[in-house]
Amino acid sequence: MIYHTDSFGPDEDAILRALRHAMNLAVTRGNNEVLIKIPNISNIDGAISNVLGDNLAKRLKKNRSVDIQGVQVFLESGRTKTQFSKGVILAAYPSEKSLTGILSDYRGTDTVYIPWAEAERASYLAANPTSSAV
Repeated sequence: MIYHTDSFGPDEDAILRALRHAMNLAVTRGNNEVLIKIPNISNIDGAISNVLGDNLAKRLKKNRSVDIQGVQVFLESGRTKTQFSKGVILAAYPSEKSLTGILSDYRGTDTVYIPWAEAERASYLAANPTSSAV
């Protein structure tokens, strides 16, 4: 299934809702893996780091993987890959072209999308009318 936040940009409340939803889905699906997919590794700094907490964000940035309450959370950019095998993909701020690839990623059981701009959200909703808001 596909989901989206009903906001855009560095909205910390939306990021938290998206992360919680992704982790709950991972547990429900039984794979206990979440991939945070961002355009550049430096995109973890700022709002995402504020939601995760600085120490956890630094570990994730350095190791590309951390355990959060029994869920293995991975971090990838367009140029980096991890050992994420199957689970929920949390797509934070991808370009429309990157989002197309993320939505078709065979490793994703579900995708939770956080758009950067209002126009991107509108375009996504037009192309994915079955997406549910989180």
